[in-house]
Amino acid sequence: MLRIGIDFDNTIACYDDVFVSIARRLGISLRNNSVNKFEVRREIQSRADGGVVWQRLQGQVYGKHMLLAHPFPGIHEFIFLARMRGHHVFVVSHKSKYGHFDADRVPLRDQAKLWLEKNDFFRYGKFGLQKQNIFFEATREEKIQRIRDLKCTHFIDDLLEIFDDRSFPSDINKYVFNPNKSEVNIPKALKFRSWRQITSNVLGCWSENEILLLARQHFPNLNLNNAELMAGRANSRVYKLTSFDSACYLLKFYPDRQLDSRPRLETDFKASSKLSELSYPVGSAIGFAHDFGLGLYEWLDGEPIVNCDDSFIHESIKFVERLYSDSNHASVFVQFGLASQACLSGVEIAKQVELRIDNLLCLGDPTLTSFIRNQFIPIFHLALNAAMSSRDILFNEPLDQRYQIASPSDFGAHNAMRLPSGLVMFYDFEYFGWDDPVKLVSDFYWHPGMQLNANTREVWLERTSSIFVADSDYLARLTAYLPLFGLRWCLIILNEFLKSELPSAIDANPQQMIAYDDMCSRQLNKAKALLQEIEEHLHHGSKVQTS
Repeated sequence: MLRIGIDFDNTIACYDDVFVSIARRLGISLRNNSVNKFEVRREIQSRADGGVVWQRLQGQVYGKHMLLAHPFPGIHEFIFLARMRGHHVFVVSHKSKYGHFDADRVPLRDQAKLWLEKNDFFRYGKFGLQKQNIFFEATREEKIQRIRDLKCTHFIDDLLEIFDDRSFPSDINKYVFNPNKSEVNIPKALKFRSWRQITSNVLGCWSENEILLLARQHFPNLNLNNAELMAGRANSRVYKLTSFDSACYLLKFYPDRQLDSRPRLETDFKASSKLSELSYPVGSAIGFAHDFGLGLYEWLDGEPIVNCDDSFIHESIKFVERLYSDSNHASVFVQFGLASQACLSGVEIAKQVELRIDNLLCLGDPTLTSFIRNQFIPIFHLALNAAMSSRDILFNEPLDQRYQIASPSDFGAHNAMRLPSGLVMFYDFEYFGWDDPVKLVSDFYWHPGMQLNANTREVWLERTSSIFVADSDYLARLTAYLPLFGLRWCLIILNEFLKSELPSAIDANPQQMIAYDDMCSRQLNKAKALLQEIEEHLHHGSKVQTS
């Protein structure tokens, strides 16, 4: 059995929002882009009196305002799985009795234990931490001695100093929790940006039986008896759950919230619930567990859409037509905000493309850099100049709410299936929200997974254009922005390059790195092929006409 020690502050408890809000409440001026503890500390400590100001702020955050903190995403999964497997889990933290310059003398250790209780860390069956396994020590030396006395086999901490200390036991597996991607260079220590990465490295994968036990814990009324991992879902882990009475459910683990802060679970569940309520062809939403990043849905027993034939295009157009009709009644989707990465103006599309360009160029990959600078950017400038010229001042103007659509934002054959009855059902609404219908239509047109032929693409453009005839500017926007959305997809295809910031253990595995390099090469070839299509469209494409 493993004996796992975990630091508390900034490892289990996340104070990012608290440091920002309390600093401003105390009248400490911050730049608008300071969004976490790491940035707030760096900004304050760069000032002449920064040391004292920072200590005073810490005293307030870790004391009076401790209960405003929230657990880091994924810590629930780690502790639950470790305890399920019988491993010993300890919390060992350097924490003084009172905060610096705290006139209220709030007992920090009592506040921390109250926070653990409030967040259910002691509840049996959820996390099951034992109160006697929580240790707060007055000095770093005492913390290290406690780790030694507990005979920890693994220790996880956000502070590099603890592992740098000469007295830290050399035989303990060291894990640096480094969510803010600061430079870390600790010999024989692995660094990870998220708790899910740590879980994978320390505990490995969940077994199907463990998933079943987890599902039973959160959904006890379903009488579940089996869990089966399903293949073929790139962004999320999906399991088929079966009950003793043969009812089937889909259990979906959403992507790592630490690496992607968008509320994909909450949005998907809310959108699926609303669309199901309105009798759209979607699966019903049944329940969710926010702490674990999982949602439970009706199981759709159908076949994937492998051929985007006329029937599928027809069903897709019907879905979009109804969405637009319902969007004209403001109360139907009033609870939703903007779609993820919504593009309500030409300038917003350009900004998103430019940001993706910058992120990819920062990687310093010679082959990738050559493609972007020598092939992609010239085509991007050509498309951008054409769009700016045709739209003039409207390029910068956001689309009026009257012409926006409540959009799935990731809509197509990759998120649909055909039931035995022939009915096409749609799923995955993680990015749902208000957007320009031009983006919805353009994404469907260019999506690499759709593989639409030229004729089907034109049918899609013509038939969807007839839906938006009340929007007199729709065709002009579509003509101007369609190539830009295609270029945006070129860069989305290259997202695999951004995964080069892999955990140290993966970086050190030559076979995995070879597979990673091969995958990047394939994606680059796909991006080149799509770029060629867009270039041909720019030179030969014509304005879309309604049928």
